[in-house]
Amino acid sequence: MALTPSAGSRPGTRRPHADPLSARLRLWPLRGAQGQASAEYAGVIMVAVIVILALGAVFTPMGGRIATGVQCAIESVFSDGGGGGCGGEPATPVTVGRPKGDEAYAPNDAAGSRPQGPAGGQPQGPGGGQPQNPRPKEPVDQQKVNEALKGVHEDLRTGWFNPVSSRDLDSIENRLKGLNGAEVDSVIAGMSDDELRRWVQEMEQGWRPFGTGGWSTERRQQMWTRVLPNASYDTVRRLAGITQDIQPRFDDVEGDDESTEEEGQEFSYRESKGLPVVNGVSPSDIRQGLIGDCWYIASLKAVAASDPSVIENAITDNGNGTYTVRLYRDGKPVYITVTGDQVIMPDGDQGYARSTDKSELWPEIMEKALASYEGSYGAIEGGWASNGMEVLTGKPSTRRSTDSYSAADLKAELDQGHAVALSSQPTPRSSRNENPLYDKHHPRDSKGNELWERLMYGHAYQVVSVDLGDPSDPSDDTVTIQNPWYPDQPMTLPYEDWRNGFTQVHVNPVK
Repeated sequence: MALTPSAGSRPGTRRPHADPLSARLRLWPLRGAQGQASAEYAGVIMVAVIVILALGAVFTPMGGRIATGVQCAIESVFSDGGGGGCGGEPATPVTVGRPKGDEAYAPNDAAGSRPQGPAGGQPQGPGGGQPQNPRPKEPVDQQKVNEALKGVHEDLRTGWFNPVSSRDLDSIENRLKGLNGAEVDSVIAGMSDDELRRWVQEMEQGWRPFGTGGWSTERRQQMWTRVLPNASYDTVRRLAGITQDIQPRFDDVEGDDESTEEEGQEFSYRESKGLPVVNGVSPSDIRQGLIGDCWYIASLKAVAASDPSVIENAITDNGNGTYTVRLYRDGKPVYITVTGDQVIMPDGDQGYARSTDKSELWPEIMEKALASYEGSYGAIEGGWASNGMEVLTGKPSTRRSTDSYSAADLKAELDQGHAVALSSQPTPRSSRNENPLYDKHHPRDSKGNELWERLMYGHAYQVVSVDLGDPSDPSDDTVTIQNPWYPDQPMTLPYEDWRNGFTQVHVNPVK
């Protein structure tokens, strides 16, 4: 089971995200206008000319510098976004609308006066997130540091016919693995910003005309999880400004399906204060933010209700502003290290998953770990709750239609300690076919009782409880559900309404 939701995982509600590899291989987009195609051919000719000129310069003293410039020029032609590490402009700030029901996203008073990073996702430097009890200083073997730093410089020294290779990346990792935390700090401090960016770029690059093919996200996370936990706070802050592996991007977020595009918001990262868990993990701790990852938040709620220790034991506080999170892929554990920085809006409100306790961080850490593993926050929009629970527990889930569950069957799943979540109906093509439970103005159940909130199309819910009621009256059975938008505001429906209002039941054994 892959962590990435498959295309069409929320049928009829969201366009599938493009496969990153196929997007990169689509070097020459189809054009309808002949002039645009001609411009692209002209670009190819220009590249050929540059290559010829570069070949003449390779063996001169300036050859390496010219070749580097040529390589950047070629990358700018082949890339989607202008140059990246060759001096291109940073991504523009993301704009995301605020979802409906502002009461579900009341301002979080935890926002303080700590410095905020620039819009686009990178912090400016140390702030309120610095550990209050720094770890004791470790001894530094300066000879080891000097040798490692010299080797790193050599591994990153490139030319036209000598790009950074996978062997060079392996070499850098091996040099760092043999050092303690203080020595890693010294090596990173001895690297220029350009060298750090080059290192990260070579690891993250999925495809390029010349040079290495880069490392997979899982491979990079293995390396960061070996290096970052022992590094200092200052080293973490510096790296957080360079790599998206520990500070995932969010400029591709589309938002929840039931959101409205109101006044846009420029998001940024802010360092956080708090503890991963305060007074234990509870499903009422967490509320969904502006991302359309209800499938994952509902999974977190369901697993927390079944066995809170699964989440409590998944997070390791490294004591330097980073956290290592255990998730699962195909039943095997994978470890992701991220910072505790929060994604916020200009008013200081947290934009994404958050806890009802301002000093508790586990909801945002668990969400950020998945976003980091998938490559961005936008990559975790849309999915099945059954997959989300597998990611958290490593146990296989089942997904069946609501018609296959009686009220007694559903109750039996909960009584066995299983985590249970739901998929709501897809948006109908015509309002004439709308289920009364989804009515935007006066939602009612089949007994005429007005609901405090309508059901949301294309949404995931947690199943909280089942009451079988009067054994002689099946219509007395009820199912209580929880919208992940809220921490603890359940809704109880007659069983028949539940069966007709939802499409699928997702169950995970957890233990």
